[in-house]
Amino acid sequence: MTFKNQEIYSGYGSYRKIPEILQNNNVKKPLLVCDSAFDFLFIKDYIKGLDADFVYFSEFTPNPLYEDIKKGVCVFRENNCDFIISIGGGSAIDVAKCIKLYAKMDDSINYLEQEYTDSKIPHLAVPTTAGTGSESTRYAVCYYEGNKQSVTHESIIPDFVVLEPQFLETLPQYQKKATLLDALCQGIESLWSVNSTEESMEYSKEAIKAILANVEAYFRNEKAALEKISVAANMAGKAINITQTTAAHAMSYKVTSLYGLAHGHAAAVCLPYVWRYMIENVDKCIDPRGSEHLLKIFDVLDELFYVDESKQAVYRFFRLLKYLEVEFPKLSNPSDMDVLVKSVNPVRLKNNPVALDEKAITEIYTNVFCVGNNFQKKNIEKFLKKYHTTYEVAELQQISLNTLKYVDEFCRKHNIKYFLAEGTLLGAVRHKGFIPWDDDIDICMMREDYDRFIECAKADLDDKYVLDCFETNDKHWTICAKLLINEKSKFSIKRLRGIALSTYPGIDIFALDNAPASAKEKSRCANKIRALRVMLWLKTGYSHDYSTFKWFILKILSFFYTVKGLQIRIDKLMRKYNTSDSDEVINYGSLYPAGKECFQKDLFSESALVDFEGYKFPAPKGYKEVLKNTYNDFESLPPFSRRFPKHSFFVGED
Repeated sequence: MTFKNQEIYSGYGSYRKIPEILQNNNVKKPLLVCDSAFDFLFIKDYIKGLDADFVYFSEFTPNPLYEDIKKGVCVFRENNCDFIISIGGGSAIDVAKCIKLYAKMDDSINYLEQEYTDSKIPHLAVPTTAGTGSESTRYAVCYYEGNKQSVTHESIIPDFVVLEPQFLETLPQYQKKATLLDALCQGIESLWSVNSTEESMEYSKEAIKAILANVEAYFRNEKAALEKISVAANMAGKAINITQTTAAHAMSYKVTSLYGLAHGHAAAVCLPYVWRYMIENVDKCIDPRGSEHLLKIFDVLDELFYVDESKQAVYRFFRLLKYLEVEFPKLSNPSDMDVLVKSVNPVRLKNNPVALDEKAITEIYTNVFCVGNNFQKKNIEKFLKKYHTTYEVAELQQISLNTLKYVDEFCRKHNIKYFLAEGTLLGAVRHKGFIPWDDDIDICMMREDYDRFIECAKADLDDKYVLDCFETNDKHWTICAKLLINEKSKFSIKRLRGIALSTYPGIDIFALDNAPASAKEKSRCANKIRALRVMLWLKTGYSHDYSTFKWFILKILSFFYTVKGLQIRIDKLMRKYNTSDSDEVINYGSLYPAGKECFQKDLFSESALVDFEGYKFPAPKGYKEVLKNTYNDFESLPPFSRRFPKHSFFVGED
């Protein structure tokens, strides 16, 4: 299925396209479908000032009744309207869709029982929220005799859409949260739906990416973010138009009706537990493309949520709910559980890639309702311990801080100069301590001090620690040295088993070497070292990913080297210019581009003490220039989507 060709206008001021659309379609008498909030919208006076004979219809409830829609059809016919404009949330747009569909039907027969055909009546949708994406779907909802009715027809997708971000500026906070979560859930569910296509997956990915990148700015009403979220919600709607929703949405409807949660809120508390269940039960996959396809979808979600492992992505979703202060419902009556389980539409479950029987649905609802308002403090900790998905950052930071204090004492004892570096330096300057979501410590030394540190550590290191570097470990997998704790810890990186001298936390120690004089030689040398580092990762088994063509070639080349041979070659290249005069130093060990890790040498000629977690540690005297070079706007926080621990520690017993 491909998406209907709509005319979509987005961005600030896009509402001014309305008169042009009316003129181009020779509109004489448009029906304006709007909810009760219309009188409070900035667009009201603009609409009333247009040269058009508007007929207004707003006699419908937030959950539109079939009778409401019949009234709207009567208003449309009696006034000989020739165009429909809907301005409002999902309900207003759904009512307008149904009016369009029913306007030329036989009114002596129930509209729901007749065959649907295209009435050819043009419809312009102007959503005032960013959530449902109804402005771009072939679905509408109404209630007949107390039962929800899904109305579906290709022709009811609006012909014109205006995505005006200004509406979002005045949305109540709760509505803003709920609609944002609705769009995000739709994007995620569409991605894993059994009906997904290449087209729908692109819409889903763009929607998820934009939402996660703009969450905080959206709630600060930054104009750029409001624009991006309005488009993202529309993208999620386009995706759902192709795929339909899955289990999380199917399970949310009765939560809304029983407990009064907004639709997006209800979907968001169901989704992470549905997601977790599917990860644990991939063998129950019912997608015709098989379980391997579903695992690839989970990998895509891992990338979008910036994690290495699928269960961590679930936790990232929980963190988003915590950030938005989203509360989980409490079961008010034990009998509600049976009502909830029996309410789930089996048709929607057919779209879910993993089969859910009554037992599974009960388990998911039990998790949702047992969580209560203290979900982060109690149940998520239990979840993390059970599933080893992530860790408590504060506890890990304390371990790293203790290691740094030991290194500081050790360096003072041996008269070795070092500096806070990378994210640790950034945290010291911006937060006076750890970046809240950072989970390790980085320091750097001039090469001469680095070599002396290695030699001194070999002879005088406390038994609590072990130094892992080229000089001490024939299997050392990376460029920097690592001082690791040598005592059992509940935090470990399991993929380092058999490679590192310790899989437990520690700190990274980078050497600063003289940089080549020319920019061309800097780039050439850095690129060669980086290629050798990838080969080292692949050769040691630290990484098994050679799916890209470049890494595949490096994997083949690594067959011609031993691990020690790669270590020697890397070390030789890093030291190549240390005997020549240079005004610059470079940190080859960083993962940032070489240009961001090349500094004027005099920035490191002296130390400046900076505050870090209540202690004073040395930073390069030119630390602001160093940070600006590496991070550019180092004083600004990154988007929410990038605020997460990066080093994939697991929690629990080995």
